[in-house]
Amino acid sequence: MPKSSTPALAMAFLLAGSTVAKADEEDFRRTLEMRSEAPAQEAVQRTDLAGVPAGVQLFFMTGPDNSPVVRSLPDMNGDGIGEVLVGIDESGVDNVFCLDGTSSGAATVVWSLETMDGVSGGSPYGDLSLSVVPDTDGNGLADVLAGTAWGGRTAYRLDGGSGEIQWRFDTYLEADSGWVYSLTEVGDITNDGKPEVAFGAGSDNDRVYLVDGASDATGQAAVRWRYLAPDAVLSVVGPGDLDGDGEGDVVAAVGDFGDVIVALSGSTTNPNGTVIWQFPSPETPFALEVLPDITGDGVAEILAAVWVNNGSAVRALNGATGTQVWQSTTVLGLGMLVDLLPDVTGDGVPEVVASSWENAVSLLSGADGTQVWKTPVGTVNGGDVWSARGIGDLNGDTVPDVIAGSFDYHVYAMSGTDGSMLWAFDTGNRVFSVHPLEDLNGDGRPDVAVGTQDTNNNVVVHVLDGAAGNPGPFFADGFETG
Repeated sequence: MPKSSTPALAMAFLLAGSTVAKADEEDFRRTLEMRSEAPAQEAVQRTDLAGVPAGVQLFFMTGPDNSPVVRSLPDMNGDGIGEVLVGIDESGVDNVFCLDGTSSGAATVVWSLETMDGVSGGSPYGDLSLSVVPDTDGNGLADVLAGTAWGGRTAYRLDGGSGEIQWRFDTYLEADSGWVYSLTEVGDITNDGKPEVAFGAGSDNDRVYLVDGASDATGQAAVRWRYLAPDAVLSVVGPGDLDGDGEGDVVAAVGDFGDVIVALSGSTTNPNGTVIWQFPSPETPFALEVLPDITGDGVAEILAAVWVNNGSAVRALNGATGTQVWQSTTVLGLGMLVDLLPDVTGDGVPEVVASSWENAVSLLSGADGTQVWKTPVGTVNGGDVWSARGIGDLNGDTVPDVIAGSFDYHVYAMSGTDGSMLWAFDTGNRVFSVHPLEDLNGDGRPDVAVGTQDTNNNVVVHVLDGAAGNPGPFFADGFETG
């Protein structure tokens, strides 16, 4: 049974002053549709892009609905070239795809999967619903973690080479079911050579689960513990050991009315989970990332994208204690995503790429949250940048760069040094997800995967040449720094 005919891929509430209008999760999702599925505005001439090279498409994929998530897969078919992982937000059809990285024109599918558990199969929802993880079944090929929403509400581990289900956890078999928003490996707590997996669920379930990585495809994956959160669990990360017991732990972002970031012991034998620390968030914390230790205690820190629009949408928390280390002051939209960029300021600390409802990409110092640079994009459909990520060197200056997708229909590559535009590619649709890929075309530069809204042309995935056809050094300037 397909999901509702009205797609819902937005991942933020409507603004209400400097905070977020609260609602239960069902109202929240209806509100999301109002932002991401509002009638598309007409494209405008972009005089600000005069002189900026146009991006170059390597291949594309059509689909029956939006693509909310794209990822990079290593070589799966033995040709030595990496592949592209795609999620499609439609149930009742194949909705997880591995695309051949050597494709040209319309993508060649290596494998595809229709998620069929729950009551109607469901589909991936949001930019955190797929994750690529190392091999556990011994075939030498990476695996995939996948979570489904709608009537699926199931967490999966898939073989990256074939899409075969290695194990599943269907929340409909629990007392309460929930959309699975985010999944992460935690570490091999059971010492059987197979890392455990944590995932977060919302709806009526509102739990963080840790499941045994050695589970198999027969029946339900084995649960080590389940933690009841105060509301929907939107993001989970595995930062390593936080409490000094030598085992990996879990940090979860709880949204809706919960508004808390909670660290949980991975190794606890308490079936209800054990809290290490909690951080009361000023509003919904939407996405988490792990920042290498900046406090000198040997424990990684936690980054959070928070739904506030007063500049403080990005927070860094001490991984050992949960206390705030710094907050941004210049990210002016609701926080959507945080990603790392290897150090470009020379202080030895990675920088933080911030995505938000602001029509701009911000690079922050990982050491203290101050702005390194900010690059504005277009204003069509608000110009929201929901997905911006670090990528390897694209322009030959030996410094890693940044890619970003906007509601203004464009994908951008920006210099990691100063945010200047390296190239721009017009997809014709709102962009929901971007991700760096391996070098697919042999020019020595990483390439780019893009997932977009589906409107009237059914092209929802673009794979782009990271060097825009020019693998040699090329530069631009004139964008805001400081």
